[in-house]
Amino acid sequence: MASSEEKKTDQRRLPRHALSEPVNVYDRATQSFMGRLVNIHAEGLMIMGNQAFEDENIYQLDLQLPRPINGHDMIAIGVDCLWSRSEEAHVHWAGCRVIDISDEALRDLEALIELFGQGTV
Repeated sequence: MASSEEKKTDQRRLPRHALSEPVNVYDRATQSFMGRLVNIHAEGLMIMGNQAFEDENIYQLDLQLPRPINGHDMIAIGVDCLWSRSEEAHVHWAGCRVIDISDEALRDLEALIELFGQGTV
């Protein structure tokens, strides 16, 4: 029988990409720092930081790019937090599905993966 982690992996349709440079994530409404991208693909992402996410909540996020892509230094996306986990050292993890992204932001996101992607995880 497959473990829950194996089941989670089997459900992914796209390979996730670790990034070679840090991408900071901010809550658009409050401008508060939420964490950093751990990995990403065109339909989802994982964030690690010191701010807790709540499962099944919608977030409007700004991904601050390490350097401009297509003339932009930020990618605006809307996500649904599918799961979150907290550790004792106040480290929070969240897996999110992209639910709102403009065509232009999607092109920037794909370029981000191409430029800074370190392979799949």
